[in-house]
Amino acid sequence: MQIPKIIQNLFKQSKSLNQLTKLAQNQVKPLQEYQGLKSIGSKQSKQFTNQMMWHFCAGVKINNGFLQYETWSMSSKIFLENEKDIGVHHIKTGNVSIHKIEKSATKGLHEVTFRFNIDNELILTNLVLPAPQVNSNIEDIEKACISWAEQTGIYPKKLIPLLKATWVGGLVGVCYPESFGKEKLLKITQWLCTLFAMDDWLDVKKETRELTTLQEENRRKEEVLRDRLPLCPNDSIRTLVMHQLFLATPEFQQDPTFLKSFFDYCKSTETELGYKANKLLPGEESERIRMWTSGADHSLRLGCSMVGINSEELLTQYFTLRSMLECVSQCVAFSNDLFSFAKEKGDTYNLSTVQVDLNEGKSTKEAFLNTTKKHNDASRSFFKLKSILMTEIEKIQKGEREKIDTMISIMEGWLAHPFWANEAPRYTLSKNPPLYANLRVLQDMLQKDKP
Repeated sequence: MQIPKIIQNLFKQSKSLNQLTKLAQNQVKPLQEYQGLKSIGSKQSKQFTNQMMWHFCAGVKINNGFLQYETWSMSSKIFLENEKDIGVHHIKTGNVSIHKIEKSATKGLHEVTFRFNIDNELILTNLVLPAPQVNSNIEDIEKACISWAEQTGIYPKKLIPLLKATWVGGLVGVCYPESFGKEKLLKITQWLCTLFAMDDWLDVKKETRELTTLQEENRRKEEVLRDRLPLCPNDSIRTLVMHQLFLATPEFQQDPTFLKSFFDYCKSTETELGYKANKLLPGEESERIRMWTSGADHSLRLGCSMVGINSEELLTQYFTLRSMLECVSQCVAFSNDLFSFAKEKGDTYNLSTVQVDLNEGKSTKEAFLNTTKKHNDASRSFFKLKSILMTEIEKIQKGEREKIDTMISIMEGWLAHPFWANEAPRYTLSKNPPLYANLRVLQDMLQKDKP
């Protein structure tokens, strides 16, 4: 569908909401007659306002000449919540797209609207997020990760497309500072790749995968990695590759909390599979379990290990920092629940917050919005705790302050996790490859207005 010149001109000439609405005042009638506007909603179509003009033009992507607007139905109130507009960019990737970025009242946070299509129902969620730290190593790291996975066999050849769809390099590029350097970032990517391999091994046969099989595999990992027992001929490829990577990475061996957090993660996967194996409907306890299966706690310690930071020592010394980590784990879990719903839809025994709400009779939209609220509450709590922590550590030594700053940088990187999920075909179910350029555009837009 070609974009009418009237909309193209409005969009090109407008650099802010106020300018756009002024330019649009004389163009309401022609736009009302345009067919794309008819399906916005009968009440809103009859009472067309300047805010609806903004709403309409926000859905325009001029570069490729298409409108993604036919099924949208949203109150214009959302566009007036925040005081300062910092621009509009519409990015379409599969069934998820971002169409609005505005600064929120909370320092360091932005409200970003993600667009989900679930069974032909449009659901819009406003997630409160920090700007992503998109580093320039993403593409190189992703290529190196795929090559490594093929060489080690951690992913069977037939599942390499699934690994490419996961875009682990993109995840690392968003969640970890560029200052780590390409070599350390690649090690992190390889380890996270093994975690995804574990998850995908479960998912491929999740209906028939036995809990005892998972427990045995996790037990062997403990024996091989922690107890340093020799490998056995019947050990899985996952255990074998993890063992090789662990031995080849001194940083992993030097941090005693690294393995502990990994085994805690493994135990949580057993707990989650136990619900499926015993056909138990998850309840209130599911959020706590999902916090651990999200892997956020282990991923923080993974990053700290690579730069020689004893995370447990600092988390013990600063309780506020530990509370911040819990907020991050909650946010990543809730984000996973939203973005992974499309690929896990129909799994009644899934522990996601969305599925728990569906089991209790809520509609899909209600479940999504409830999960979004929980995510945003945790995200805002993180930044409130951060301001408290900054006061607590004002007079500490420079070296310790740098370690804490690094931990916070990793935490904020994982809070920006939805920017990766929004691009990864693993979640969007798109056949198109993820675009590094989209992440860079979003980062640039947000950074321009970062406090």
